[in-house]
Amino acid sequence: MSKVLISGDLSLEDIEATIQSMEVNRNRFVGAEIDGDDNKCQFVRQRVPPRARLVLAGKPPPSGTTLDWSGSLRVAGEEKEVELFRGASAAAP
Repeated sequence: MSKVLISGDLSLEDIEATIQSMEVNRNRFVGAEIDGDDNKCQFVRQRVPPRARLVLAGKPPPSGTTLDWSGSLRVAGEEKEVELFRGASAAAP
């Protein structure tokens, strides 16, 4: 498992893009925790996973997706509850 710090000053869309850029290199996002002003994200090595989609908790999920992870992230400098969705066949490796 590898851990990557993602800035807590980024927008939700920019955090999602950062996760996606890691995943195209065969690293699947599996979790995160807030680490000071940043997000310490965990990735495991595997085939390229389907696209990760982040939404604020309580917002409607993207169509055709299943919840794969939920937790707290620092988004635009504030702690937020978020959910990560993937295509239904990709959830829970």
